[in-house]
Amino acid sequence: FANLLAIDELYAVGYIGPVDVTFGMHKLNWGKADSNSILDVVNTQDYSSMLNMTEARSDTNIMKIANVMLDFSAKLGNDSRLELVYVPTFEPWHFATSGKWMQAAQTTMMKGYMTAMGNLAINELPSIFQGLAGPYIEQVLGNFDTSSISLADLAPDTTSLKFGQVGLRFTTTVGPVDIGTQYYFGYKAQPAVDMTGVANALPAFISSATPEITQAILSGKTIDEAINSVMTPDKVKGLMDKVKVVYNPYHQVGFDAATALGPVNMRAELATNLTYDLKGNDPAVYNPNIAWTLGADYTIPKINVMLNAQATETIILLYDKIDTGSTSIDAEVNSKPTSTMLTFSVSRNFFNEKLGLEFNTVYEIEQEDCLLMPSVTWTQASGFTMKLCSGIFLGNENGQFGQYKDNTFIRFDAKYMF
Repeated sequence: FANLLAIDELYAVGYIGPVDVTFGMHKLNWGKADSNSILDVVNTQDYSSMLNMTEARSDTNIMKIANVMLDFSAKLGNDSRLELVYVPTFEPWHFATSGKWMQAAQTTMMKGYMTAMGNLAINELPSIFQGLAGPYIEQVLGNFDTSSISLADLAPDTTSLKFGQVGLRFTTTVGPVDIGTQYYFGYKAQPAVDMTGVANALPAFISSATPEITQAILSGKTIDEAINSVMTPDKVKGLMDKVKVVYNPYHQVGFDAATALGPVNMRAELATNLTYDLKGNDPAVYNPNIAWTLGADYTIPKINVMLNAQATETIILLYDKIDTGSTSIDAEVNSKPTSTMLTFSVSRNFFNEKLGLEFNTVYEIEQEDCLLMPSVTWTQASGFTMKLCSGIFLGNENGQFGQYKDNTFIRFDAKYMF
């Protein structure tokens, strides 16, 4: 029932000469891509449920989280506009923390870090112990129940003004081409787990445990019994209390363009996202990256079938500097140098636009998974709309979509606008 009363947006608009001033909980659209725009960075996304993915292409705001913001938009001449936005606080991506939409990475990531801690621990042991006790200590740390660590509870409070963000965007038309350029300073919506505090405390942890383990062995315990009696879950939990969740500040500089080449509408975006890891080796900071989007749509004459295709790719810079070894605690240890997403859509309307058939698919090349989204829509002139759609998750079970392969759904919506 609470969701029925949720406020999606609440803002006021005023006018000062040629300047539009907007203040309140608002969703702002930047960039020219039909979906998954790399430049649409002012609002973050809600991934706590994938049910809205079927609507994300037709309504790019449906998965956005409204932010309190102050936006100034000034018209410059007939074809140009300059926009300045200030967002006083930061809202990270929303993820499910339990249930069927919880991302598998939330558990596998921490398991991977604990395995790395085990490997690091072996290096801290006296050489005489490494071969005998090392595997058991590695097992104790690697098998630690990471469900006791709530990453959500470790995240900083981002509602303070120190997490303020600001952006500037200019758009204009030059001949047949609509162009835009922008600058944005904000925070990466995807959190990074900072394990450096744990890694720094590990030598002292192992150093203090070694004499106790030795004494337990001398008293007649086996090596594994000694280690388990000394390195108890509570002591390991004390070590893991040094885990932090951080949101990396970054600067984005972006450019976009849209034009028509005969019957084909073209769109392109290009962005550079600069974090503060300019050497590529800071484990708690994501590397800088560049990203691009290229999309086109075309309507087949006579049969009026609309085709839409888009490719989006992110390229991690300084990828070779990321530690990918067995002791790595880097936030991008499991990342690939590129992430490429292809989006395709086929649609056709019948009966004077009353009946709409559409088939959308999103395919991730590197992760080898996809989401299929067929839908049927019936619209009445009175403002009443019904929609039946489905989300089908396929592919690699470790991928963004493939991990939900058991969560295929059918959804029915009815809407009346007046």
